[in-house]
Amino acid sequence: MSTCLKRRQNFLIVILICLTLILLGSLLSYCEGARDLEGSLVSTSPSYDTLAVDKKINLWAFRYDVNKDLMTRVAICESGLNPLAVGDNGTSLGLFQYKQKTFDWFSDMSGIRGDIWDEDTQIELTAWAFSQGLHYHWSCYNNHYAGRTNLKES
Repeated sequence: MSTCLKRRQNFLIVILICLTLILLGSLLSYCEGARDLEGSLVSTSPSYDTLAVDKKINLWAFRYDVNKDLMTRVAICESGLNPLAVGDNGTSLGLFQYKQKTFDWFSDMSGIRGDIWDEDTQIELTAWAFSQGLHYHWSCYNNHYAGRTNLKES
């Protein structure tokens, strides 16, 4: 085999190895997570404790005397129990997918203060809202549970 042919063959092998490594790197990035709008890697595995979130929902539902199971189902529907969820093209935020205007309005009415990203604030504010009959502000409630008449804990 000529020297030129060996060089060409070695060059092709190097190119194939490089392409394989690039493809493998892309595959690993895909398996590890997704990319946000800026291209930063975002984990697809939960970095939050869904059991702790559920316990907090139970606590605030009890304190406001509302149905904990209904609150939990709405949170699952809205965010998958992810306090970092973003929906509706970036306008709905957190565990219960509050829009900033609704969050501020409910906060003003209830006197509950906190950050829209704080899961404890969202849970307490939602329990307060359910206790005031404001559950219709959640599309998941309207789409799945609107016919339910007993919103109190049974």
